[in-house]
Amino acid sequence: MASVLSDIVCDDLWQVSRQQAHQADPQDASDRIAECPLLLGKGYKRDIELRNGIDLTFHHY
Repeated sequence: MASVLSDIVCDDLWQVSRQQAHQADPQDASDRIAECPLLLGKGYKRDIELRNGIDLTFHHY
């Protein structure tokens, strides 16, 4: 039987994961990787802060 998670629960799981994110490059604090919460599957989100307030996020699940 499949589990059903609300949007709020999913967002909370990702928020915790992003708080525990690590730097992809130790010399670049603007490039961080957050592992996908186990309840949601496998993979990661990679957040890169670009200039002028532009953010780039890669999703790999």
